[in-house]
Amino acid sequence: MPWLLLIMPFLAGSWLADPELERGFIVASIVLAMICTTCGCHLHRKWWLMGLLGVGAATLFGAHATAPPACCSQHLSWPNAIGAACGGALLAATHFLNLRLQRTPALAAVNDCCPDPGCSNNVS
Repeated sequence: MPWLLLIMPFLAGSWLADPELERGFIVASIVLAMICTTCGCHLHRKWWLMGLLGVGAATLFGAHATAPPACCSQHLSWPNAIGAACGGALLAATHFLNLRLQRTPALAAVNDCCPDPGCSNNVS
């Protein structure tokens, strides 16, 4: 990790600064978040997480759409940076809330298939 921090300034003008690559990472992260959240919502039935995911995705896309062109990247765009950070934070919050809701004790009680405590199919 320290080596990565040392070489990052030298990579700023390379292929890593391509807006198409950034758009690809944004789309991939949103698709992955949608798949994970949908699978989790089928288990815990808290579908409001999809709304939080939608707000995060819209914020992330909005920040990317309003970003200054690559030729003007010497000037820091604070709205773009804050929007990208907030959108990414909302996607991360959706992921962590989804994981937390999947591990709740109430969900384990709903998933029990046998009333018998000695049954090997109990999930708890």
